[in-house]
Amino acid sequence: MLQTSRVDGLVEAARARLDRLSPEAAYRETTAGAVLVDTRCGDDRRRTGGIPGSIAIPLSVLPWRAWIRPRIMPTPGFLTRRDG
Repeated sequence: MLQTSRVDGLVEAARARLDRLSPEAAYRETTAGAVLVDTRCGDDRRRTGGIPGSIAIPLSVLPWRAWIRPRIMPTPGFLTRRDG
């Protein structure tokens, strides 16, 4: 049980560092030049719809894609601004 508690604590601490944007805030950021990466799997996107203007990269392949094409994800984050 101690192992689970430790993992839960690490996940909670990581989530506390995230800036979660509302859909309205994400829209404002993208209209100002930010890149929004939709990390949901294809089944989820088909079921609920895609996000207009986003780049669809499933979370399972995000690290690989970011390594191959660093200009798509210039910094570690899901919403970043393209700076050239």
